[in-house]
Amino acid sequence: MIKKDSKILKDDEIKVILVDRTDQPLGTEDKLSAHEHGHLHRAFSVILYNSGGEMLIQRRALSKYHSPGLWANTCCGHPLPHESAKEAAQRRLREEIGFTCDLNFRTYILYFLRLEHQMIEHEYVHVFEAEVSSDTLFKLNPDEVNAVKWMLPHQAQKEAKQKPQLYTRWFRLYLLKYFAKVFKQKLT
Repeated sequence: MIKKDSKILKDDEIKVILVDRTDQPLGTEDKLSAHEHGHLHRAFSVILYNSGGEMLIQRRALSKYHSPGLWANTCCGHPLPHESAKEAAQRRLREEIGFTCDLNFRTYILYFLRLEHQMIEHEYVHVFEAEVSSDTLFKLNPDEVNAVKWMLPHQAQKEAKQKPQLYTRWFRLYLLKYFAKVFKQKLT
């Protein structure tokens, strides 16, 4: 759900930005329809790190319409037609974990994944990152997030291989296929 001018937009009220394979806008579509038909659309993912190189991951709320209760990156979602991917990422950080900060662009990822309930994630993802204090207090929105924890990227990668059922499909893809592209590695 998205809060806009004190009104909460439900998933079936949200429009996503349809794009081509170079991220050029083609129009808009209802979020649920885009996920039912697998139409390529713009999305974002955020990964927050602490000074020790751990990333903040979230366990999705049990009420989410897909991938409930699974671990994912710090925050992800879709820009509304009037906002940039970075603006949307900052908005969703605030809405999901009660925190926002300046974000740095990391990379783009294009993927196609089949999810449960015949849902399809076909997304052109803008990946952002930032470093925050490990003692930052987050205010979790229970409609979005069940829990958060700090974890080293390589530990999450290992666990995603051993216990894939604990992670969302897209986060497993980041961990197992796009690891070096997506995750910051702390040099020792």
